[in-house]
Amino acid sequence: MSFTLISGLIIVLTMTTVLVNVVKGHNQGLYKSLIRLCKVFVATLSAIAISFLVSNILVNLAFRIISRISGYKEFVEELPSVESILKAYVDAAITPLLFIFIFMICYLLVNIITGIIYRAKIKKATRNIEYDSEDAPWYVRNSKPLGAIIGGLSGLFMASIIIAAIFGTLKLTVKTIDTVNNNPNLSKTVVINKEFTEELRKYSNDIPANVVYHCGGNLVYKISAASSLNGKRFAIDREVKGMNVALNDAVEVLPILQKLDEMTPEQKQNLLALPSDIDDSETLKALSADFVSTASAKWLEGEKFFNMSIPQVGNVIEPIVGNILYACKSTTPATASEDIGTLMQVYVIITENKLLESGNYQELIEHFSENPVIEQICEVLEKNPRMKYIAKAVRNVTMNTVASAINSIKYDAAQYDMLMMNLADSLNNMDGLTEQEKIDFMTNNAMQYINEYGVDMPESIARVTAEQIIGELSNENGAVTPQRLQVLFDSYALNGTE
Repeated sequence: MSFTLISGLIIVLTMTTVLVNVVKGHNQGLYKSLIRLCKVFVATLSAIAISFLVSNILVNLAFRIISRISGYKEFVEELPSVESILKAYVDAAITPLLFIFIFMICYLLVNIITGIIYRAKIKKATRNIEYDSEDAPWYVRNSKPLGAIIGGLSGLFMASIIIAAIFGTLKLTVKTIDTVNNNPNLSKTVVINKEFTEELRKYSNDIPANVVYHCGGNLVYKISAASSLNGKRFAIDREVKGMNVALNDAVEVLPILQKLDEMTPEQKQNLLALPSDIDDSETLKALSADFVSTASAKWLEGEKFFNMSIPQVGNVIEPIVGNILYACKSTTPATASEDIGTLMQVYVIITENKLLESGNYQELIEHFSENPVIEQICEVLEKNPRMKYIAKAVRNVTMNTVASAINSIKYDAAQYDMLMMNLADSLNNMDGLTEQEKIDFMTNNAMQYINEYGVDMPESIARVTAEQIIGELSNENGAVTPQRLQVLFDSYALNGTE
């Protein structure tokens, strides 16, 4: 069917509907025309409500059949939210189409009911109204012209809502295709025929259709092209808009997540903007929460997620990753954007500081002394109420590294025993000192003894070690023995070396 023919049909449909209602309005007068306009509104609202109900029943019935397809259950088990999202989108897509047919039925029923009421109650009351009396109000004397105007408006609105479902879907499709085609990264893998796109655009830009569509049909389409997800209503046009923004940012930065040193400031900004993009879409909140929680649960159990294993990290970072995965196992749509934002920021800090790369514990000690990476990670975690507790484990990373460095050259038993003895003596000779003096005293001794042992100990790291040792052992009764101190270091030491 040619573009000219479709455009002509829309004009003919609109003009016919308007003219018929103008003639009716003129013949029946203002009062009945207003009644008819009210009936149109009542039928519209009723049709929207009923179409939601019918659409939901049809979608659930369809998915019962789809669930029997081989492989569908296995896919949904990996990401349970996919089924809910698919249902919501199908529901939102077919509701406007159902609305057209249900509106016609509702309008017919409303006419029948009001006709019965009119004949029973109102006809007698309006029989003796004198429309031509000079004493009648101006709107009574001009009842027929005003009735024609109201009738014309009723007809225009009815024509608008009849074309709304198809035309609204068409405009949304063109908008989505443009987003894909205009993205340089996405368009490399997803190609949508340009001739087809331009043909659709021609229809969506049709001037008569646009004019009629914006006479109320656009509002009806926005209301009816909606569904429910995570217990919240969402409009499909807003969802597509939100997903388009997130998609643009995602395809720009996700391919180079493992090459942050090559990432431009703009790409990094897009990466950190992803969580706020997620907040603009109920779909993305549901999907990302499902993805993060399911992946975390499977990786913690040693399983693969969509054939992906848990990211390999060094022993130093492993406690941080493990704790974050444990927290993300309970990520919900309500916490998705905040949790993913925390993950992104921590990932950027870890990668920029090259903590994922191999290196021995001595190099890590030097790195921690020169960069406030641990505090940076803690600051990010403490902003998320669900991950505040992980900051404690992160602060232990410095002590983990020191203990591991000491244990990595534990083969000289005599020197190791001497180190434990000297540190224990220092702890037992702090009577009468204030808390700050104890830390200063222990920091100096830790630097001296650990340096003599063969591990270069910067003052900043020695201070963290001193604070940790004093905090762990200060409340114990009696003198601290070398054996007790050894147990403490062993509890923090990580298995193996990098």
